[in-house]
Amino acid sequence: MTKEQRLLVIFVLVVISGGLGMFTSHYFPWNPSAPPRPSSLNQSSDFSLLDTSGQMRHSNEWHGKVLLLNFWAPWCPPCRKEIPGFISLYKSYREQGLMIVGVALDEPEEVRHFVSNLHIDYPNLIGNDAGSDLADRFGNNSGSLPYTVIFDRGGKLVYRHLGELSVADAEAVIRPLLTQH
Repeated sequence: MTKEQRLLVIFVLVVISGGLGMFTSHYFPWNPSAPPRPSSLNQSSDFSLLDTSGQMRHSNEWHGKVLLLNFWAPWCPPCRKEIPGFISLYKSYREQGLMIVGVALDEPEEVRHFVSNLHIDYPNLIGNDAGSDLADRFGNNSGSLPYTVIFDRGGKLVYRHLGELSVADAEAVIRPLLTQH
């Protein structure tokens, strides 16, 4: 084998091993030294983000509520499709203790425009990179949107959903949680 052939073989092996490493870390992100993902809203998993009016909002505002936390973006077609259902759920169940909070992963002006045009009446936070990190902390390993998590009144994470969430599926999780105190 010539020197050039050996270098080519080494180069190919390096490329393949790097690709496998990226593949396995993306699809199998288990890391034994990483801290465990939070399974509840508590001091280690609480978060603060600006809302669409520029006011800082903190997750402890919603303690004692059933919290549906939806990660979305205006440019995401399934996100756009599920939001009217969330508006309907919020109107139907907010008096019983449901809080829906959107975490938008886009520029503030784009988010404000979308929220205003769709008349979204539940809080929407400007997430950007911090929102992506938060979605990852709550189990969104793929970074895909939409992503929804639901917490019970005690702050325990009880449901995760990647992709468009139907009203019926969300309601099936939410209704029993609203009756628990």
